[in-house]
Amino acid sequence: MRRETTRWRKLAVAGLSAGLSLLCGCILLPNDPPVAQFLAAPVSGSVPLTVTFDGSGSYDPDGWIRSYRWAFGDGTTAEGVTATHVYSAPGTYTVRLTVEDQRFATSTASGEVEVRAGTNYAILIGVATYPPPQIPLGYTDDDAWALGERLASLPGWRAQNIQVLTNGQATLGAFRAALDAVAAVAGPDDLLFVGFSGHGTYYVDLNGDEADGFDEALIFYDAPLLDDMLVLWLEEVPVGKLAVSIDACYSGGHLDARSARTAATPKLPGAASVLDDLERGWTRMQKDLGRVPKTLVAMAASRADQVSWEVASLRHGIYTYALLEALDGRADAAGNGNGMTSMEECFAYVSPRVQALALAHAGEVQTPQLLDRAEGELEICGVP
Repeated sequence: MRRETTRWRKLAVAGLSAGLSLLCGCILLPNDPPVAQFLAAPVSGSVPLTVTFDGSGSYDPDGWIRSYRWAFGDGTTAEGVTATHVYSAPGTYTVRLTVEDQRFATSTASGEVEVRAGTNYAILIGVATYPPPQIPLGYTDDDAWALGERLASLPGWRAQNIQVLTNGQATLGAFRAALDAVAAVAGPDDLLFVGFSGHGTYYVDLNGDEADGFDEALIFYDAPLLDDMLVLWLEEVPVGKLAVSIDACYSGGHLDARSARTAATPKLPGAASVLDDLERGWTRMQKDLGRVPKTLVAMAASRADQVSWEVASLRHGIYTYALLEALDGRADAAGNGNGMTSMEECFAYVSPRVQALALAHAGEVQTPQLLDRAEGELEICGVP
């Protein structure tokens, strides 16, 4: 009996020793640290610059990654496999991604983002008081002034870089002089915002470059500006970013409810618009190496076969009224919420809003249009 007890003790000790050996072996196994790596796009650009970071290429050779921590170089941080950050001041920022594995080992990767200084310029035209025989409008000059005031109040804009031309000041010569003034100081990191509110019309195409047989035109105080000339003038301004907003119709003008049916001669559905001409101009800009390639986003208040309405109770054109709402932060709130308002976010907000307002106030259909030639989004201002 004594020998049996001794034998069981020996077995128990042997089992305990084996268990301890296994346990010690687990504890003492080496842990390879994780490998941190990430991609950033874009890695350079002008203020404001939105950069997307992707750390999904990081890995752990003998386990898994439990956390991703970002430091963007400007005092802000984030967590997650991916992150998006807006740089609002120029500078060269060192971005760091730190990953941690399941056994708390860490690794860090770094890279640089270059943010260049850029200036925002705006030329805003609003013509309500036309000389005969043009039909006067009610609020198109108010559209231009209100848009100028809104931009001046937003982060990224300075009042001295915003020129508003209304009524008798809104001549072709004044517009060209304003473009020349921007061209004299602007560069590829800068943004030019051009806004027009007034009559729009069309003429028979004389040079054969229009698919629908018509040249579109914006009616300034003293003369029409054909789409071909508008594109040429905009091409000559050496900015890298161009935003265009047109609150006019192409079938007779920006008319109120009293005059629309008598003054408008509708174009055929599907007819080409100023946006089509801007797109052709954008294509030429990319092919002509002697010019600065531009990021271009343009919005128009209505289709080429629709009128663009203004409403007394709103004291604005419907489209401009919705655009002013979009710029007060609503577009970004309904978009990506990154604190910057883009032209694309404006259009996403403005389009359904205009259609609802046009049906409610005029009983008509008005469908805004968008031309987007930007990689990502063209951000034009911060959120107030």
